[in-house]
Amino acid sequence: MKFGRRLRLYIFGVLMGSVLVLFFFNDRLHILTDWLPGNRVLTVLQNSEPLITDKALCQLACFDLDTADVRLAKQKGDVRFKLSETHDEPKKYVVDSNLDPGKVRMTFSIADSLATLINVALPEKAVICECD
Repeated sequence: MKFGRRLRLYIFGVLMGSVLVLFFFNDRLHILTDWLPGNRVLTVLQNSEPLITDKALCQLACFDLDTADVRLAKQKGDVRFKLSETHDEPKKYVVDSNLDPGKVRMTFSIADSLATLINVALPEKAVICECD
């Protein structure tokens, strides 16, 4: 059998196997990406006790957001490691999420099994809040 035929059969087998994996394990495909650092942080945020500081509550009210938006950011947000403080204790992670008012940046402080929302900002808009 020539090399070209073997290569085509191999590629066909890989594609057919991938389609079968997608078909049978569609509800569990998140396992393939759960090991990535950003997904691990979001999993810790989702599984931790939700706490919000008074300043963050004021900022949420100022930006017309609520706790459902915080939950959505924890599920589908993007962890910004360059802006996060991962070597300090407690660790502070910055999560960007696209919500109704636009891009929302939330800062969470994680210590043990507690994740506290400490800051909320709109990086693309200039909104003045008196929450300090």
